[in-house]
Amino acid sequence: MSPAYVNLEKLRQLSDNDMEDAQKLLNLFFDTTCRTLKILENNVEENQEEEWNSALHELKGAAYSLGFFALGDLCEKAEQHPVLTSDTKQIIARNLEQATEYIRQATKDL
Repeated sequence: MSPAYVNLEKLRQLSDNDMEDAQKLLNLFFDTTCRTLKILENNVEENQEEEWNSALHELKGAAYSLGFFALGDLCEKAEQHPVLTSDTKQIIARNLEQATEYIRQATKDL
């Protein structure tokens, strides 16, 4: 992923350039993302689409709202396929975890 996919300007706008507020937003984002990723991991079976799709939608909104476009795009692409195999869901969940870790690394020095 390219650093362009983490738009720190969006985060700065939301926090009015207050780094303490930006850190609070990031902490909330990572807490929410961690919970949402666990929901995804726990709902990879083929008969658990409602929980899976709801978690994807929540994660997409959180990612886009803070300017984390690569993560939001991954969620959006997965949402376009409302019924997926367990194997595909596991791959998507791993990709989302990797994207989240990328964001964590890109924002760790704020």
